[in-house]
Amino acid sequence: MLQKNASLQTLAFTILFGALVFGCSKPPLSIEGSLKMSFTNTGEKEMTERPVLLLSDSAAAKGLEQWRNGYKAELDRISAIETARKKIIDSLEQAFKKSGDKKIETAIVAHNDSLRQFYAESVKFKKEFLTALVQQVVKASIAKSVTDNQGKFKFDNLKSGKYILMTLYTAPRQVGFIRQTVELASASVKTELSNTDIDPILNMVIEEGKEGK
Repeated sequence: MLQKNASLQTLAFTILFGALVFGCSKPPLSIEGSLKMSFTNTGEKEMTERPVLLLSDSAAAKGLEQWRNGYKAELDRISAIETARKKIIDSLEQAFKKSGDKKIETAIVAHNDSLRQFYAESVKFKKEFLTALVQQVVKASIAKSVTDNQGKFKFDNLKSGKYILMTLYTAPRQVGFIRQTVELASASVKTELSNTDIDPILNMVIEEGKEGK
């Protein structure tokens, strides 16, 4: 009788242990989404065959923020220099209108040439910075997906936590990063990457007349 009770207790413990193990184990999660961009001339368009990178929102996110802050500081410096040079040109143009002095006219031409050269150097810096950042993001990524012919992508077998989705976008006279933070808890997530996810800092817009020379 005692042996029978012991066997029943062992069986009950095994069943209880199995229920705890399998009941507590969480199924793998996924992030499924699509990449759509809206353009002035063509409207909304699915972006096909575009790589989408997945980053863990930890050390990689901190490193990305450092790059972002550094780029913003340089953009602010570029903007301040451009504003100062434009003020000088405006002052010279006002003086030339009043006097018609040829020396002032020559100075205006020289300052405009210098400003165009500055624009060229700025564009070069932005291109080099974004190229280097792409390489850093690729190194920091933990997974990569490529959008299909409907602009859809998917990441499987993920654990709960925060992640960052990143990809590049290109448009006429514009290029930059799309970035979205996704949090996985107890269920998989479906999302969409679009114009609203364009990083306001990590991009480059070449305005008309600012291409440089």
